[in-house]
Amino acid sequence: MPTARFDLQTSTLALLGLAPDQDDWTDRERREISRLETMCAANKGWALGYGCAEAGDPWCIVHDADGEVMVHIARIERRYVVAWAPGQQRAQFASLKAAVDLALRCIEQRSGSIEPNSRESLQSQ
Repeated sequence: MPTARFDLQTSTLALLGLAPDQDDWTDRERREISRLETMCAANKGWALGYGCAEAGDPWCIVHDADGEVMVHIARIERRYVVAWAPGQQRAQFASLKAAVDLALRCIEQRSGSIEPNSRESLQSQ
C-alpha cells in the first residue's frame, strides 16, 4: 500500500499562513503558479519565466512577445510579493493563491486579451 508523504514543516507553515523558507518554489507552489502557465499557453507570445534572486528568493514573471514584464511574483521573507505596471504597484500576501489571483486580474485588466475559454479554465483550477 502506498504511503502518503507528510512534511510536518510544510504543513505547519501552511497552517500558520507562512511560506516556506527555501531557495526554490516548492511543488505545491509550482502547482499554484501553473495557473499562470495555463494563461500564457492560451495567449500567443506570452511566456512565464523563473529565477532566483542572489538572496535566494524565488521569483517568476509573465512577459509578452516584446519581452515587456506584465507581472512579477516573488517569495521574500516568507511572504509573496506581486509587482505590476503601471508605476510598479506592489502588494504582499501570506498566500500564493491570493498572489496568483491578483496577478491574473492585473494581466487581464492590462491586456484585455485573455481568451474566454482560458478564463474559464483558470477559474476552475
